[in-house]
Amino acid sequence: MGLNADVSWRALSLGSRDSTTGWRAKNYADAETIKMAISNPATRSMVVSAGFHPHYTYSGFHIDPVSEGDQTIDKSNNYYEIKTSVPIPFLDSLMYYESELSLLPFEPIDAISLPSPSEYDARYLTKVYLDNYLNISGVNFACLFEKPNYPMQLEFKGASNMDLLFLIGQPNSEPNIDFDKTTCGYEEKVPITISCVNKFTDIQTTQLLQIGEDALRKVLQDHPEGASLRTLGVMRDRTEHLGSTILYSRECIMNYSREIS
Repeated sequence: MGLNADVSWRALSLGSRDSTTGWRAKNYADAETIKMAISNPATRSMVVSAGFHPHYTYSGFHIDPVSEGDQTIDKSNNYYEIKTSVPIPFLDSLMYYESELSLLPFEPIDAISLPSPSEYDARYLTKVYLDNYLNISGVNFACLFEKPNYPMQLEFKGASNMDLLFLIGQPNSEPNIDFDKTTCGYEEKVPITISCVNKFTDIQTTQLLQIGEDALRKVLQDHPEGASLRTLGVMRDRTEHLGSTILYSRECIMNYSREIS
């Protein structure tokens, strides 16, 4: 390839789910040494003169296959996360891979001890509510906070192997003011995105999203949880491409009132 450089590569796998967020723990394998030429704004002209054509701000050119979410560490101890990895062929032969790299702002740190989530955290309360009542026979599903800190497509393969995800987004909370001008509750609008990937046929994918929506509506109808009627609104498509994976998504807004003591 030319411009080969030794980097440390750590393969990512997902571990157990966090009870608060629903996100899986990120586990990295012991580092292995691979050859990867990393192109950045400072070295781009050198890489181009060697015959490579970077498509990203930070590109890695390599022979060994890697996966989204893996990490590489260069000799200057810069940490990169692999966002996508694309094979570059010539005729019927593989020449090399080009990976889009994201330069991490700092070296990952160890976990710290944090207090339990607040009883007023609408995302956490919504997750507990759905975990208690949501049931879809024959479908592997999970409820978790939106935007986990690992590639979403990993949830749908490997040990996780989910069919459907319910992703709980950041809520919009409007206070209800009592006669004495104190806050007596909140009007909550919690976005919930139902998602699956292209490991099924188009027809099955459409059916699966509808099954998820129907199951969500049934929970809200059967378990109003107090005096507040929960409703779903603002349905919209949020399908997106994640590298070679298509994430089919439908966003709903769950509306309800919440009193505080």
